[in-house]
Amino acid sequence: MEVHKLHKIPLENSRLTVRNLYSNHGLLCLEIVNKCHSLFLYNPATREVKQVSRRLERFTGTVFDVGFGFNPILNDHNIVRLFVSGYDEMVNKVEVNSLNMGSWKEVEVGNLRVVKLKHGESFSANGAIFWFGYTVKHKVYNGKKCEIAGRVWIVSFDVAKEASTLIPMPAEIRYKDGVSSAVYEYKLAILYPTAIENSETSSIDLWVMEEGTGASGEKWTWTKKYTTSPFPRRYPWKLCPQTIGGIK
Repeated sequence: MEVHKLHKIPLENSRLTVRNLYSNHGLLCLEIVNKCHSLFLYNPATREVKQVSRRLERFTGTVFDVGFGFNPILNDHNIVRLFVSGYDEMVNKVEVNSLNMGSWKEVEVGNLRVVKLKHGESFSANGAIFWFGYTVKHKVYNGKKCEIAGRVWIVSFDVAKEASTLIPMPAEIRYKDGVSSAVYEYKLAILYPTAIENSETSSIDLWVMEEGTGASGEKWTWTKKYTTSPFPRRYPWKLCPQTIGGIK
């Protein structure tokens, strides 16, 4: 096995901290913690670093999350930046950066407006960026209006169409720590850890999504393909987005 040395990312200020790192088609997108939460693109093969231009204009909301995807139609890399309001923490602005054009533009928020997203868990595959999100319900307890999590979704943002879609999770599972997006044989999948009752072990289920309207009228159907053998659950852990069996 040949081992290659991993070079240090050549940023001028060594005290900067990388908060999130996204990869796509050989490029890395780094979110740097500083006053403006700067973004950099890094090509490990050439060791070139390019700072991404600033956003369109000043915005009173919070930069919530970043996604990094590839547009196969235009052969272009895109950074998607989501902003949330300080009032309800819902996404109320979306900006897309084109590497080819070197500029940002604002796109329609669409379905992103009705869900709260899980921060720092974007995943890119097959020309789309995915997040876990959930709709919000309101109930009254002891005369006070309370907010509770409703249905959980996988939020898909197609970088070519610049449009978002809400994909329902399998009815048998719910979102929890450790759930991870994946790609299995070019299809969207979920890795779902389950604790085994009366045991100190866990297993992982692989759920795979099929697109196309079925007999029940559902546009998306999920099938549980595999379950791993039990393994000890002694330490906290979390699955990372993975590719299983190929990716477009």
